[in-house]
Amino acid sequence: MDVTAYAASIGHSIWFSYDLGESWNRAATPTGGIYNESRCWSLSVHQERQGEVLAGTDIGVYRWNYLHEHWSYISSPMDDLHIQQIAQAPHNPDIIFAGTRPAEIFRSLDFGKTWDRCRVESSSECWFINTPRVTSIQFDPVELETVWVTIEIDG
Repeated sequence: MDVTAYAASIGHSIWFSYDLGESWNRAATPTGGIYNESRCWSLSVHQERQGEVLAGTDIGVYRWNYLHEHWSYISSPMDDLHIQQIAQAPHNPDIIFAGTRPAEIFRSLDFGKTWDRCRVESSSECWFINTPRVTSIQFDPVELETVWVTIEIDG
């Protein structure tokens, strides 16, 4: 497979380039599986699943299939939340963590078929930004079972 660049946008869905950024496209709304004006905050790709991309959006979690050029909706307990961050474990593409606004963390051990809410204590409101959100999810490169999460403004 050739190199493909992906770009998340807030208000214009997800764009992709097959020519290293010379031109950009996105899946058509009627056939592409995702609304073209959706807000996408985060993308995740895994070296073991090239051609598949996970997207955290304001309308749910989506999976891109390169061969079919189609986004598929993944039902989850985050359906009514803005999914700000999504990340896959480097050692296992089936392990996915997602962070939302309001600030909550969810985990899937089966590539998004099922999700569990992780117990994380944080404020539900903040005077400066109103609703805290997850801003980063990183897997520790040494301790593979450790995940680092940042939360604006309370974490």
